[in-house]
Amino acid sequence: MKSPRFLFLVLGMLLISSCSAPKNLFVLMPDVDGTVGTISVKNNAGEQFVKSAGTAVKVKDAHTTPGLPKPIAEKDIQKIFQSAVSVTPDPPARFILQFKFDTTMLAETSLAKLSQITATVKERQPCDVRIVGHTDTAGPAQKNWELGLQRAKTVKQILIDQGIDVDQIQAVSHGEKDLLILTPDNVQEPKNRRVEVLVR
Repeated sequence: MKSPRFLFLVLGMLLISSCSAPKNLFVLMPDVDGTVGTISVKNNAGEQFVKSAGTAVKVKDAHTTPGLPKPIAEKDIQKIFQSAVSVTPDPPARFILQFKFDTTMLAETSLAKLSQITATVKERQPCDVRIVGHTDTAGPAQKNWELGLQRAKTVKQILIDQGIDVDQIQAVSHGEKDLLILTPDNVQEPKNRRVEVLVR
């Protein structure tokens, strides 16, 4: 299977009917961002690959080849997996904060987002907060990594000052390695000078 978020992509359930033998049903669902991975449904008798969202494979038992992948209606997915879907966590909340060139000073347009981040963290307790610092490609890569980390730590300290538990927060840097806007080296790009905050 090719997905980092298996529990959110695949719904599996034991179906028991008075007129048929128990069957396992596996349904591939899209991730929160719409991307779709691939699952392999395998037992002692064979294997089937599922690559399309909303496609299901039934497995009668360990000694019967898994059935061919078949589309399943959204209403049927909701009906069959209602209890599982109801306890699925909310998708992560993502915020982007912009910074002034070569500094750890937030751009004016990003200051208002800080209260939104704090409110989201408090509403979603218990949760964790991942803060990733980024830069544009102007300047040496090592300096940019350090600047990205300083930016992440700046936001971390602001959240701590606003009452968020330090143990919930992780601050890291990607420097210039994960550009929002692709540019050549040594290019100033305001949208790449950012911190991304993920509340999950």
